[in-house]
Amino acid sequence: MVILNISEFQPAPIKAKERDNDILIVTAQKHAEYYPEVKHVFILAIPFVSTMTSFLLPKWRSFRTLGQQKKYVTHGQEIYVMNFFMRGYRIRILRPLFHWLSYITNKARLIRIVQEEKVTLIHAHHVQHSSYIAHRLSRKLNIPYVVTSRKIFSSIHSKQAKQDLNHAEAVISINHFYKKIIDQLVPSNSSHLLPHGLDAAFLTAEDKLLQPERGVVKLISISRLLPLKNIEHVLLALEKSNLPFVYDIYGD
Repeated sequence: MVILNISEFQPAPIKAKERDNDILIVTAQKHAEYYPEVKHVFILAIPFVSTMTSFLLPKWRSFRTLGQQKKYVTHGQEIYVMNFFMRGYRIRILRPLFHWLSYITNKARLIRIVQEEKVTLIHAHHVQHSSYIAHRLSRKLNIPYVVTSRKIFSSIHSKQAKQDLNHAEAVISINHFYKKIIDQLVPSNSSHLLPHGLDAAFLTAEDKLLQPERGVVKLISISRLLPLKNIEHVLLALEKSNLPFVYDIYGD
């Protein structure tokens, strides 16, 4: 099996993205360790930046340079780079046009990557550009796709996003809050809760966190205080654990 991952966040060699979360790459590499017959291919979607924009607004220059590279390597993983039409996306009436332009301008290269890499499954890691591209590629090449429900908030009322989700083989939510939303949009048998995993060292390092006699369990959350962060679930889990704890929470 060869899985094509399309995502808008991955570490990249420019200042704006050098500290992006590497969870997708780490998870893919761990998945390949357990299943050697599986290969993961990555596409990083970045905003299209014109020559004029990069000249007038230096902060966008690095994105244009990265897009011209076509691909790079990070964490031992080769990443293809593609320019999607993202800037100005908040203008809702223009979103269908931006989606279409993103697909049409990258269509030939997308098809070539799928064919050369022998892709058998497409994984769109966001509901918007990524899910639209996955849907169009699926229709064109008869390859199944799945979607992770990131960015579902800005797409709840989008007819196109609902179509993308309902034609997917599965829709994955990384937390309970997202899944409650997805359950209202797609059939129950295609909606799945799959939270991000923990590194094994977190649980096996001498079980320090699981030994109350060694002291108090200390936890910290740094995030916006939104329901999707599931902080209340952490509190409920701590209550059930019967362990002495200190839980510090920082956020707006």
